[in-house]
Amino acid sequence: MVRVNGVEVARSNMPTGAISFTTKAASVADGTGETTADVLNIPTFALSIGTKTIAIEVHQKSTATAADFSLDARLDVTR
Repeated sequence: MVRVNGVEVARSNMPTGAISFTTKAASVADGTGETTADVLNIPTFALSIGTKTIAIEVHQKSTATAADFSLDARLDVTR
């Protein structure tokens, strides 16, 4: 899930509805899903002129003690 200034602007592999820190991902990312990048498009209104804070929230489907977590993030801006 991606938030800009505290407002959700994109999500992937998460259930619909409200999300809390205990919400599990909709499905397990295994095999090629562990190395395939999700491309999330952030609406232009969320990135209007001004200072922005971008937060990325990650949830696993497996148990809280699973040790196979990773995150790579990149922001590309096209005008």
